[in-house]
Amino acid sequence: MCCRHILRLGLILIVFSVANQATYTPLSVYIGEEAVLSCGHDPGNSLIVLNWIVELTDQPQCTISYDTEDNKTQNNCSKRIKLDNLSLHIFDSKPIDDGFYRCEISDPTGVFSMTFTLQVLVQPSLILELNSDGHLECLALGGNPAANISWSPEPQYGNTTEKRMSNMTWATVSTYTKENISVSNMTCVISHPTFAEDKFMTMNDTDRSIPLWVVLATVIFIISTIILGWLIFWQRSNIRKCLRVDKPNTASVNQGRDNAQNTEEVEPYASFTQKINTIYNSTPQLSKSDKIYWTVDNNS
Repeated sequence: MCCRHILRLGLILIVFSVANQATYTPLSVYIGEEAVLSCGHDPGNSLIVLNWIVELTDQPQCTISYDTEDNKTQNNCSKRIKLDNLSLHIFDSKPIDDGFYRCEISDPTGVFSMTFTLQVLVQPSLILELNSDGHLECLALGGNPAANISWSPEPQYGNTTEKRMSNMTWATVSTYTKENISVSNMTCVISHPTFAEDKFMTMNDTDRSIPLWVVLATVIFIISTIILGWLIFWQRSNIRKCLRVDKPNTASVNQGRDNAQNTEEVEPYASFTQKINTIYNSTPQLSKSDKIYWTVDNNS
């Protein structure tokens, strides 16, 4: 047992002595994919110690190790990084996973080391516009790694800056500084590992960026119009009832007009009848004792 511990200590010292001699193997995956890093040496059942040393950008070093003597795995890295046999699995890859991953395997025959450089690819969003100074500005935002931007023709007038964002993606901005140019003659050329070929962007003289407030006002107007139309359609029966209450009753008005007209037509007859009745009532009444004589003309 003592000899085994001495052997383990010697192997660990050898691991650290050869760490700087490891070659780098580049590896890239797209954001959200699973990255699998496998050591090139398989010791089989003779494995003594397995170490994965992870050095990420702007983060402290962490280690995932497996010791066959204790049969235990120690992991002080991200919970998204798991050990499966000798391979390292990184689930749901993110730009913060960019860095160096070194595998160290110890067995009775020696120490084997392999180092990977992992890069998580994110495709940038591209914008070509005129800035507040009237200069052409080409932007590649949210990409990983940073995009490469150049101008055609006369690339020497391009002023390009790169800035790493809080989510570990890059914002690349290139401004064409030459004065008095025709924007239609200028082309922004963007290259990135996520592009199958370079992207070319050209702005016409009539092209202008639409202000954000115009876009927001248009969207609000359209949404308000849709909501108002829907409310009118949904409440159309109530609106009709309100209109009926406010609108005069046409049938009643027409009936009143007909009654007035009928009254006018009946009034002459009523007046005539009233006169006849008056005359009739003014005729002297004859008593039963009164005699009426008829004279007959014999000559007729």
